[in-house]
Amino acid sequence: MLVSYLLDTTVFSDLLKCNAESVTLQDWFTTNLERSFVSDITLHELWFGVERLAVRKSMESRNRAIRLRVHYAALIHGFSGRILSADSEIMKKAAAIRARVEVTLHDIQMADAMIAATAVTYDLVVMTRNVDDFAATGASVLDTRLISAEGDVQVSERDARSPTHLQARIPVGMVQPHPTLNLFRR
Repeated sequence: MLVSYLLDTTVFSDLLKCNAESVTLQDWFTTNLERSFVSDITLHELWFGVERLAVRKSMESRNRAIRLRVHYAALIHGFSGRILSADSEIMKKAAAIRARVEVTLHDIQMADAMIAATAVTYDLVVMTRNVDDFAATGASVLDTRLISAEGDVQVSERDARSPTHLQARIPVGMVQPHPTLNLFRR
């Protein structure tokens, strides 16, 4: 079975960094773009971050907002046809996730519950650096820091015991067309 991904906001933030981890992530992202999806919730979080910078007084912040607008617009353009909207079914699942997580004495942001619900609905793996935010959601999660320079997913012993972490080695070069998602659910 071919794995497809729902990218969390942290993936986009990490792609902008200039370090070895971000280069590895950029390589993985380029190779796996066709199997990657983004939620409209993630888009909201990205644009909110840009707008927060844009209204600050410092010229540095406002210039950064301009650069991010251009960068994110180009990145998001690459997701044409792969932006998933949070419909009423996803909202209902997100509410159930938040209630279930609340019982475990953990806190979950509404946006993370909605992203997790989107992943569960479409059978996607949430790709994020903030694995703990999704730990009790029931969604499969891949920690972006586990992607090696060779593109394999390195799973630690702790992660291998966790049912919500992806427990497979996925080669970077394994790009195949995604089987058609049922984007028009009833």
